[in-house]
Amino acid sequence: DGSRPRAMLAAVYICGFVATLWLPFVCADARSRAPPSASVVEALAREANPKLALLLLFNAVNALICVWEIALWTHRANVQKLHRGYLKKFGNRVLPRPLCLFEDITLAQALSLKHWSIVFAQYASLDPSYVQHTSWSFWIDVGNGFTMLVPTVALSIAVTSWPEVPMIASFTPRSVGIVAIVMNYQMFYGTVMYYCNYCYNRYDVGASATSKVVVFAANLVWIVGPLAWIFYAVRFVHSNSLAIV
Repeated sequence: DGSRPRAMLAAVYICGFVATLWLPFVCADARSRAPPSASVVEALAREANPKLALLLLFNAVNALICVWEIALWTHRANVQKLHRGYLKKFGNRVLPRPLCLFEDITLAQALSLKHWSIVFAQYASLDPSYVQHTSWSFWIDVGNGFTMLVPTVALSIAVTSWPEVPMIASFTPRSVGIVAIVMNYQMFYGTVMYYCNYCYNRYDVGASATSKVVVFAANLVWIVGPLAWIFYAVRFVHSNSLAIV
């Protein structure tokens, strides 16, 4: 029916968002070292920095999560409403099916914060902290969303010098390193405390092995990623250089 909005798998939109905040930075970094006559593909083949690419990929994914965390706050009532429906239909400690990532959605939905509040409504089936507005998990994630989105993108700009933003370019490598250490330590600490809260409150009891792996893997990314950035940020401070080698 041509009158219906076209729908695509939600995961396709997610990959598109992440790619938009990842590939341009990777390409810009590679082209900065390649001959002027080299094409983007040639520059990537010759000069792409795998270590930097992985760090930038983490930033892109983190920016996506920040947007979802903002949706958690702005549509917190909707998260609770959807969560109650999932509990009735699937029970406690059971991920709803199909997962929101594998549902067809329209472009309008993909651009809607309210739609993406479904992510935490479904995740709350494994950790009810996200529908409890007095919990550590709720507030640390909401706070991360509002405070880390701009610094995350700014860090990608700083280490690739693309696009040229005078305010960011005015920071010395040591200053960038200090900011990177602070912001990534905050994410690392918040994740560790979140997982401690999850385990201490025994939210894993009754969950399937798959669900436990989902929670562990999701949080492991925000332990490894920040620690990797901290490792290189310390180098920025010591060397006063943004080189990632």
